Amino acid sequence: MTDLQAGLLIIMAKQPRAGAVKTRLCPPLTPAQAEALYSAFLPDSFVLLPQRGANLGERLSNLPAQARALGFAAVAMISSDSPTLPPALVARAFAELARPAVDVVLGPCTDGGYYLIGLHAPQPALFTGITWSTDQVTTQTLAAAAGAGLRVALLPPWYDTDTADDLIRLQVDLADDPAGAPHTRAVLMHPCVAAAGH
Repeated sequence: MTDLQAGLLIIMAKQPRAGAVKTRLCPPLTPAQAEALYSAFLPDSFVLLPQRGANLGERLSNLPAQARALGFAAVAMISSDSPTLPPALVARAFAELARPAVDVVLGPCTDGGYYLIGLHAPQPALFTGITWSTDQVTTQTLAAAAGAGLRVALLPPWYDTDTADDLIRLQVDLADDPAGAPHTRAVLMHPCVAAAGH
């Protein structure tokens, strides 16, 4: 394949099901409210790309090859849990990947995970031996990159919406940006959800 497109943005998501998504938000939310909120995090229209692998690490590891097979030179994978992520950070990730001196772009989360990882090519070492869903994910990923001799560009920290405190921050962010994340805003404005978040 010779004419590769610049980049593909992939939003990592689960199938929204009550009791299976955003479980750390229950309480203060009910499972049904958490499902509605998670569904609101997802875009209106998108192309589904199957996730291949037995665990998160394998699924993330396989996506760069899938992106390349679709004709994309670079891939950035983001969490569906950051509905207020500024588009400028995603644009910056692709700008960093366009630089010859960058192999990996990483957007660390304030909880120790990451909201974005961008690559030119498959790098299995970045997804092996990582203790997923812990505060060590970014640290371990940076160590894996160093061990593989990969050059990393770091983006500014952002947050996932995983806990009650994150839910409050999300509500504050949406209050500060009336045009941001309209579907998420609609769910959070529901009286029951709004009361639970405070």
